[in-house]
Amino acid sequence: MLGPSCPVQTEENPCPDTPYREPILVLRGDDVIATIRPGADGSFRVALNPGAYRLRKPGSAPLPSGPSPETVVVREGAYTEQDLSFDSGIR
Repeated sequence: MLGPSCPVQTEENPCPDTPYREPILVLRGDDVIATIRPGADGSFRVALNPGAYRLRKPGSAPLPSGPSPETVVVREGAYTEQDLSFDSGIR
């Protein structure tokens, strides 16, 4: 998810995070293992072998920043669900 999506959020004017729809790189060490392309709702699925992976966005633009968490651990014989957050920089 990407947020905040508004500069001011109040109880009367909530401003929920929006789906992050840009590519996300999956790295093991310095090697790019996969490029994730989230759907319209921000969800994605990728098949990975067990192990620890780093996630990051392509390029060097400072915003949005993230994802958080940057590291995801995939365990053998199980699906791993992970929510990712990106900071839009809106304040």
